Amino acid sequence: MRRESGLDFAVRMGLNSGEVVVGRIGDDLRMDYTAQGHVVGLAARVQQLAPPGGVTVTEQTARLASGFFELVDRGHQSLKGASVPVRVFDLRGPGPIRSRLERSRARGFSRFVGRQHELALLERALHEARSGRPKVVLITAEPGAGKSRLCHELVERSRGVALH
Repeated sequence: MRRESGLDFAVRMGLNSGEVVVGRIGDDLRMDYTAQGHVVGLAARVQQLAPPGGVTVTEQTARLASGFFELVDRGHQSLKGASVPVRVFDLRGPGPIRSRLERSRARGFSRFVGRQHELALLERALHEARSGRPKVVLITAEPGAGKSRLCHELVERSRGVALH
């Protein structure tokens, strides 16, 4: 738009995290859904604080996005509809963390428990592969079940084992 019409166009985004109420709006011909509630209203107020072309987030969202994005603390801001000042952050760009596993590693892993059987199977397959009998192992589970952590533990435990 700037090159063709000489117009500056900038979008502002405000993000907040929390529970919302989702309801239907519209009629029988066209039905849409919308989120409603304090969380949505606060996101709209935070959007007004965002610089042109920028993204501003609440502290709740900043905690969830920590490490995935570079955030600059703007401090507490008084916002219409909020009973107390709200701490906000400007999003400046991508952060160094790319996965939940990296984030957990940066925070410090909890103790690894309850996966001794699976780990033993993987260690046995690794030993056989190192002995010239290659193996294919499929690890499958629901998201968040610990597949990446299991693989991380295997790698960490096998670092000191010499290759034959």
